[in-house]
Amino acid sequence: MDSPLISSASARYISVDWSLIAMTAVAVALLVVTTVRTAPTLEPGTPFRSGGLEVLSTHETLVAFEDFSFGAQGWTTTAARAASGSRGVYGPFDMGAIAKRFDLPPDTAQVRLAFDLHLPATASGDGFSVRVNGEPVIEGAMPFGSSNAVIRQRGAAGDYAVWILLDQPGDAVSLEVEAMPGPNAPWAIDNVSVVASTGTS
Repeated sequence: MDSPLISSASARYISVDWSLIAMTAVAVALLVVTTVRTAPTLEPGTPFRSGGLEVLSTHETLVAFEDFSFGAQGWTTTAARAASGSRGVYGPFDMGAIAKRFDLPPDTAQVRLAFDLHLPATASGDGFSVRVNGEPVIEGAMPFGSSNAVIRQRGAAGDYAVWILLDQPGDAVSLEVEAMPGPNAPWAIDNVSVVASTGTS
């Protein structure tokens, strides 16, 4: 006579199998939420990164990222090298120019270049310039004219993040960084990234 009461009481509880499935589903949901990253909102004049890789949108392609841990293939230089001993940067240089050409996907509407510039802590930036496709975008460590370029100090004195945006670049983009002879040597660059986009921001 008591068996119906026992049966109805046990029906109120979730079986062990269903509780394991529910806990697994919750764990998977938490994992997805914590690992999915969205691109940061880009404010005008704000670089996407301050060293290292960045988050890309679906319409963007990483053309190149170089941290110089394994050399500097493809770069041309007329700069006089200072005594080397540092790894993971391109330099240090006393003077002159360094340059590299990057091939872009055929449907590129916009390209974003970024790199870290390392100057001596006492350097004013005089004599340093950056050219993209032969056009000046930075002169004396300041954006040149109306160029869509940003240079900001980051971390220690003498360390800068450089960010350049170029519309309709064509099938390739060339980056040239130059320093004139002077008391502000040596200098170096690091974490060069080139990102091509099929749409303009």
